[in-house]
Amino acid sequence: MKNWKIAGIVLLAIFISSIPVLTGCNVTKWAHPVAENVLISLNNEDYAGFSKDFDSSLAAELPAEAFPQILNSTTGAWGKYIEGSKKMNSYNFENGVTRIEYTCKFENNDNVYYGLAFQKIDNVQKIIGIKLE
Repeated sequence: MKNWKIAGIVLLAIFISSIPVLTGCNVTKWAHPVAENVLISLNNEDYAGFSKDFDSSLAAELPAEAFPQILNSTTGAWGKYIEGSKKMNSYNFENGVTRIEYTCKFENNDNVYYGLAFQKIDNVQKIIGIKLE
């Protein structure tokens, strides 16, 4: 009986320690394609693709009229994004917001910080914040 208790405690400890990994895998399933789309849309100068996953507040904050300035400060300064080069550095979930930090490569800068914040709105993950620097 004592061995079963020890085995149960060990299994529980393994399960608890794997929760961040399992959650991270779930994040990568839905967030990585969205994150990649934003970067590829910059390459293609495609505002509709760039903003398609924005919530209404972020879309209002970064309207189509501002897109040329966004392009100038990103691809204009760093060249085009090298597709598939983003690497997730960290993520966290707090107060209903998932924040993900990446490092990605552009033609003229191979260490660009890329941060996204997501929130589930009407059962869909929407981008509520974006940062490239």
